Amino acid sequence: MGQTPHPVGDGKTEDRYQLSEDSAMGEFLTVDILADGIAILGALGFFFLGYQALQMLER
Repeated sequence: MGQTPHPVGDGKTEDRYQLSEDSAMGEFLTVDILADGIAILGALGFFFLGYQALQMLER
């Protein structure tokens, strides 16, 4: 990335903000996909466990 060097000290948080803004799009995309995948997997696992419990109760 072609970034102009900031003076060290006060510009620290500004630097970090700029960096996070630059990579925000790609980062959020992967994080969103990961979160969605985890949520879907968790929901499926939860339903599966509930289904198993119901089957055991019915027997």
